Amino acid sequence: MKKLAILVGAIALTSSTFAQNDTWGSDKKKDKSKDKSGTMSNSSSLATNKKGKILNPEAGDWSISVNATPFLNFAADLLVLGADAGADASSSFNGLNDETYSITGKYFKANDLAYRGTVRLNFQNDKTSRDIDYNTDFTAAPVNWPNDVTKFENQDKSKTSNWSVGLAGGLEWRKGTKRLQGYYGGELALAFAQSNTSYKYAYDVTAMDAANGGQDAMSNYTTDFGGNFTAAPGDHDERTLANKGGFTTAFGIRGFVGVEFFVAPKISLGGEFGWGLGINHTGRSTSTSEGIDYLADDGTALDGTVVNDVETRGSDRTTEFFLGSDRNNGTNDEQNLWMNSFSPQGNLSLNFYF
Repeated sequence: MKKLAILVGAIALTSSTFAQNDTWGSDKKKDKSKDKSGTMSNSSSLATNKKGKILNPEAGDWSISVNATPFLNFAADLLVLGADAGADASSSFNGLNDETYSITGKYFKANDLAYRGTVRLNFQNDKTSRDIDYNTDFTAAPVNWPNDVTKFENQDKSKTSNWSVGLAGGLEWRKGTKRLQGYYGGELALAFAQSNTSYKYAYDVTAMDAANGGQDAMSNYTTDFGGNFTAAPGDHDERTLANKGGFTTAFGIRGFVGVEFFVAPKISLGGEFGWGLGINHTGRSTSTSEGIDYLADDGTALDGTVVNDVETRGSDRTTEFFLGSDRNNGTNDEQNLWMNSFSPQGNLSLNFYF
């Protein structure tokens, strides 16, 4: 609450300062000059500051927009630390962490019309290693401490990778010629995503030897990272080598409305809300595994046969239709591919025009 109060006060003070430096273009004196695109424009109808610099975007301008939320959080962290010398910097400077970023670009065909496009790229890799202690020499005499302490030179490893790519494009119309501008429009979006997991094990699969009393069971030299190892007594033991998720494609159409407040010439903070519909399709997944088979196809019991590279295809393909607003997508799940989940829309944005 203290952080919020400080940030609101700072924004109010800044806005007051900007207001004192503003002079609005006069509608009585129309200066029809050529804009950047070479067409005639009425630049005097746009807001200017005390030095005569235009605040708003005009025909021929380009822009870049990013999500402003992490930067505002970071600014609030700075204000809190500035107001409280005893604040813990390690826990306060988190405004730029754990965020999903995207970028939106625009080109203004006219002062009140822009072409816009958004790109979101997400690549995430998670790696886990587990030390494993396994004695392959079951006939060796016990070794006394401390020589029997495991050096953890052998490890089982798990790697999960997620990626998604989102593209959107559309038209935007604007209203207003002062510091506060409203806008509206529509856009089409296309997105792709996939998730894969692979495993590497320190010890190869070997058939059990009855003389070892079960010490060489696969469960003794395989780390269960959560779902990668299956033991079916009397049937088989199995461990996963790789899981390849189904390829996901999403397509949608979206309408939006928003406002921007220009804090400086060609720099603004904006907020946007959208509503759209679309379709999402995910193909079959595939899995590769290895293990020990204890039961033949005819039901005959086996001593244990090593089986490698068993490929399995998932049985499900899914197709979903969706309808909703930006705020329906308030999730950290990177596989959520609603057409408005990969851009700053529905959040505060920081916009630069040039």
